[in-house]
Amino acid sequence: MPLVFSEMSPEQVTGLWPHVSQGADEIYRRWHKAVEWVPNDVFNAIRKDRARVSFMYDNNTRIGFLVYRIFWEEFTNKKYLHIWLAYLYPEFRFKLKDYLPQGIEYLNKTAKYHECKFMEMDSLRKGWQVLLEGFGMKPKRLVYRKEI
Repeated sequence: MPLVFSEMSPEQVTGLWPHVSQGADEIYRRWHKAVEWVPNDVFNAIRKDRARVSFMYDNNTRIGFLVYRIFWEEFTNKKYLHIWLAYLYPEFRFKLKDYLPQGIEYLNKTAKYHECKFMEMDSLRKGWQVLLEGFGMKPKRLVYRKEI
């Protein structure tokens, strides 16, 4: 059965935040030394319409969500979709490979709707490279940082 994606409006974020907070909190706990945000930043970005969240449903059951932002490259001014968070609730993770093609298709359509030239995501998880290259997404850069 195809997934259904439902994008919520900024006004809906308060009532639906617990469903996003669960994933944002988990991602932050696992990767807090590498990310430059806290879960409340995600809430505020959605509430202020600087990010959008879409819930994913399989057979009327909420299985996870995607949070994306629209940006412009600094020098080329190309508009792009940045996948900020992609989260499946734990009980549905075993179906990631089944859900991924539909998630990428949804994000492609969303990027085209917003007239984006490309989409990207960043992650410390090397396993994403293998999964995403099958959908035409390739590593673009490596970032090295030293805290001062």
